Amino acid sequence: MENRKVDELRGLCRKRGLHVTGSKPELIKRLKTSEKDAAKKVFVKNGSNGSQSKCKCRTYLASGTHRHVYTGPYTAGPRTGQEAVKKVFKTGSVFEESFFAKDLETVEKAGKLIAKFNAEKLISKTIKLNKPEVWRTLGVPKESSPKCLVEPKITGEYVKFNSNTGYADDEFHTMQALSHYTYHASGGRHLVCDLQGGRYETCYVLTDPVVLSQKVGKFGPTDLGPDGIANFFQYHKCGKFCDPAWLTAKPKAAFTPVKGTTFFAP
Repeated sequence: MENRKVDELRGLCRKRGLHVTGSKPELIKRLKTSEKDAAKKVFVKNGSNGSQSKCKCRTYLASGTHRHVYTGPYTAGPRTGQEAVKKVFKTGSVFEESFFAKDLETVEKAGKLIAKFNAEKLISKTIKLNKPEVWRTLGVPKESSPKCLVEPKITGEYVKFNSNTGYADDEFHTMQALSHYTYHASGGRHLVCDLQGGRYETCYVLTDPVVLSQKVGKFGPTDLGPDGIANFFQYHKCGKFCDPAWLTAKPKAAFTPVKGTTFFAP
């Protein structure tokens, strides 16, 4: 049994391009180090906290179900001159007060699982994730300055790879494999989906992921819970990057697949 475990660890090291010699503790340490190194490369940040960076996001860009998106340049901080986006809730949205903390928690959880996927080196590109910050307008009373999320703008081609209700762009087998892998890597506890963002020569940059969990709403109003996970597998088609040995959930058609993001009713 012990020899089998060591062989498994060596197999993981081999897949990640790591040295396969050494004892079991050495192999485990090597794998953990590779995951930490991968995690450092996942998040795309504003560059500093909101008190040091500023932006003028006044140009309307798009709207989702509950939020408007504006764009404009950073005017202070490490990204001065680069483009940013600001996401604000529509007036009267029932999710405005509770959303922000959950959104940041979702990004952190998604980032950790994406880092594991990167460490496996299953695809040639690195997958990165925009990490937003919660800002208010300086010099304006809080009651007149609602919270907003600010993050670097994704430039170039923008793609909706999949949604949280089973929609999937089958052209992008990498992204569908990423969602499937996160369920496997989390031991069936979480599934990262609603993947969207830009694709570049060496990487993908994602924004606004959804994490589905075993409890509806644990990761905010887009977490459709166990039904959401079962629904993903109802419509998921494993492609060339999925491993047949990965965990799957029992499929169930709980939601109609739509391209947009679905929020559960509070």
